[in-house]
Amino acid sequence: MMGDVRRVVTGHAVDGRSIVSTDGAVPVVQRDYSGVPDLDFFEVWRTHGALPNVGNIADPTVGGEMRLASADAGTTFRVVDFPAGGFVSPMHRTETVDYGIVLSGRMHLVLTDSDIALEPGDVVIQRGTDHAWANRSDAPARMAFVLIAGRFDDEIRPFVSSVTP
Repeated sequence: MMGDVRRVVTGHAVDGRSIVSTDGAVPVVQRDYSGVPDLDFFEVWRTHGALPNVGNIADPTVGGEMRLASADAGTTFRVVDFPAGGFVSPMHRTETVDYGIVLSGRMHLVLTDSDIALEPGDVVIQRGTDHAWANRSDAPARMAFVLIAGRFDDEIRPFVSSVTP
């Protein structure tokens, strides 16, 4: 385990000043996801709809459940800790555009025809493709992900056999 994720959320005072609304641990944490020790998901923030309200709204992450992809036309921002020692996720795809950033450790992006080694600072733009994540090193790894709800193109829809919700 790499430690909890701190989240600082800004807001607006009644007079328009910028303030800190919350400062602390993320509200939704799924430890040992799918029964895998040390595979931890930290839901940092969510938005609903394509044009989210940027005012003093209620925290849209609090009270929600962990989902791999956005339930609507919104976004999900999460941090994932991957266990050391040969972890490989199942192949999966989501109907999203994902930005994945390696924060620490070494990861591999596994596609149906290739395996790409990733290091801290590397960014992956995932566009609804079938993929898996692998940590083949002896140290845990941490990645940040932003998932943006999308729609499969008619060109690739015939090749989509399953989608992870």
